[in-house]
Amino acid sequence: MVELPDGTIRALIDVLARTHPAPDREVWTPRNRPANPEDAAFVQGLIARARGRIPTEGMLLQVFQLESDPIRSRRVVDSDRARIERVFSIGTYDTIRGWFEPNRPPPRIPMPGTGWLADIEQRAMRATPGPWTSFVEGRDHTSGSSFIRTAADDIELSGATIDDQDFIAHAREDIPALIAEVRRLLGERAADGTN
Repeated sequence: MVELPDGTIRALIDVLARTHPAPDREVWTPRNRPANPEDAAFVQGLIARARGRIPTEGMLLQVFQLESDPIRSRRVVDSDRARIERVFSIGTYDTIRGWFEPNRPPPRIPMPGTGWLADIEQRAMRATPGPWTSFVEGRDHTSGSSFIRTAADDIELSGATIDDQDFIAHAREDIPALIAEVRRLLGERAADGTN
């Protein structure tokens, strides 16, 4: 959310009045974009200016419905920017999970010699062999559900975003590659005598 300049809501109502007939029922959903090029340019300019202000002035609000009072709110921080840009780029809503979770301490980074790398490697080796491929309905195929194809059974996820699903599918090959790189770097450090 960013604060809108005075008169913006009245101007948007005027655009809607020119674009859409008056609603004949309580629930009414206007079209996404006005047909009139000048109105469309006005709305696009307003959106672009508001988006540009989000990193410095934006507030995140958690509400049950648009007209209800916020349950929680906070300022936009740097770590929100990538997720906000993703929401803008796909032109849809995003799950509220994760936006308002309490600040957690950074994860503990295991130190070499504790078996952490071998544990990760064992989990990767026990997983279904790769490659895994993410198939998203509407992006990669036209009907059915989104899923991850593996060498065995398909994996269907519930509650995952497209980015979550792509991340999980790529992790099958990314994790072994990262393990190999960490082992290489640890080998170099051992050869150099550095810790």
